[in-house]
Amino acid sequence: MSSKTDDKGTEIPERLHDLSAGKTYKGMRFFGKSGFAKCYQIVDVATNEVYAVSWKTTTTFTSFWNKNLKCDYRVPSYLRKSAADMIVSMLQSNPSHQPTMDQL
Repeated sequence: MSSKTDDKGTEIPERLHDLSAGKTYKGMRFFGKSGFAKCYQIVDVATNEVYAVSWKTTTTFTSFWNKNLKCDYRVPSYLRKSAADMIVSMLQSNPSHQPTMDQL
């Protein structure tokens, strides 16, 4: 089975099956990427409707959440201290240490 590949070698399957909706999509072309996902064009095989899909790799999320759980991230140094403190407090792994909406 062939697949569509972006410039970094990440592949989207030629056929994507949505079991919950009972639909099959055909992987088409690579659009671009963000920090967590790559965007591809897909087509519904039955209706020929065209969609964009964010293709996320498990390793990207695992790496992000492992860093978040360990509080192993860097806040950019150019931010004001108050903004940096707010980001650090919002990313605390223990929800009881995170600020409430009223505290923000």
